Amino acid sequence: MDLSRVYLMTYFEDQIFKESLSLSLELINVGEIPIHAHHDVLEIIFCIAGSVKVKSGFEVFDLNEGDYIAINKEDSHCLFGSDNKNVVAIMHFNLKHFYSVLDNAEFVAFACESFDLPKYNNQENLIREKLIELLYLSSNPGDDRIEIERAAENFMRLLLKSYTFEKYYNRDGHVPEKKYKQYYGIVKQIVLNYQKSNLLDEIAKNEFYSKSYISQIVKEVGKYSFSDALYYVRVSKSEALLLDTNLSIKEIAERCGFSEVKYYNRHFAKWFNQTPFEYRKKFQKEVGKRKIFEAISLDSIKDNLDRFSQDYQGNTEYQVILNPLALKVIGTREKLYLISDQLNQTNTFLNRHNQNNMPAHALIRINNPEILENIHLLNNIQAIMEAGFQPQVWLYFESMTRNDFATALRRCVDLFINNGSNGKPESPSLWLVYSDLGNHGKVVSAAKKASDDFNMPLYPLLIP
Repeated sequence: MDLSRVYLMTYFEDQIFKESLSLSLELINVGEIPIHAHHDVLEIIFCIAGSVKVKSGFEVFDLNEGDYIAINKEDSHCLFGSDNKNVVAIMHFNLKHFYSVLDNAEFVAFACESFDLPKYNNQENLIREKLIELLYLSSNPGDDRIEIERAAENFMRLLLKSYTFEKYYNRDGHVPEKKYKQYYGIVKQIVLNYQKSNLLDEIAKNEFYSKSYISQIVKEVGKYSFSDALYYVRVSKSEALLLDTNLSIKEIAERCGFSEVKYYNRHFAKWFNQTPFEYRKKFQKEVGKRKIFEAISLDSIKDNLDRFSQDYQGNTEYQVILNPLALKVIGTREKLYLISDQLNQTNTFLNRHNQNNMPAHALIRINNPEILENIHLLNNIQAIMEAGFQPQVWLYFESMTRNDFATALRRCVDLFINNGSNGKPESPSLWLVYSDLGNHGKVVSAAKKASDDFNMPLYPLLIP
């Protein structure tokens, strides 16, 4: 690591756009980029080689080669190099450039993680190709400024069309354009007036709609409630005050529209899994640390980019990203695992839909170890594996005692791993399912221990 590439960062970092372009690019090997945020900037982090860990708000991602994520304006984020061979392209889009030319750009939040919604939409490679195009163009900005601006605007149009907050939660619903306009009129007022009490009454008065109709529009377009959206904005806005000011927790709660600290604590913990005080204590000291990185030349990673352009497969695993809003619309998650046929009345379902070019799956639900002794179920499992379906085994953590869970897990290992299926395309994925967010720590620990004990991955999955 070139230690000359080190400087101190502030929390809100000003991003410089050369020659008034709407896009800037950093191509770097990441050591550590401390926690920070940007005003009016969308950041895309594209891992080209190696791996990096990214904390964005309340979420933590492990990005491997080919992965990319979007960081919204004002969202806190930091990066850590998982190895010294990582190469990351960090693209900054000047949102101010697009506010006047793209509808709703000022108030939209984007949701674009390569392993989630783009994979669900079967556009994972399409977006990656557009990022590569932008990378090549912006590496020589003097060559064709008009072409850079065209490509950047087209990329933003794609994100606005398919990768916004409400599209993340309402994946399959068709919403008329008129209702989208109404929805964003409501979102605009939430973002601008989130600190006000009785905001629903005020919006209803301003928009000349009833309160119930306002709530209905938000629910229909985004699948979440008005109060869900409002509390999300309030909690998000409070994070910057926790990290970048010395205001008391009480003052922050009041500034963000919470009538009492206990309500602020409750809603903040839903998203960050810790209180505002705990979060500030852990992360405020990280603000202003050194940014450690090394610049990388484009020529050194052209082989990687060429490989991405040739129908890159990379990490084909669909990763479930869950948060308190997703708890209420979790049905969209199951559609990758079960859509149509119920095989029988035990616990097995098949996905024959396969509209996203994903492997066909069979979902097997296990809420007690005795199910795994059901000969009818076992015969079906064998049949669906022979038919080329990939078993997806869901072990219900909260439905079993610790001993029952251990028994069920050992039985799954005997059935699916030790019988020689391990490593074949039909090898199962094992998921540890839970419904109570308060059990998150226990489930993650249990999954890690089981993965280590049996030398196989066990994935936590939160479903209400």
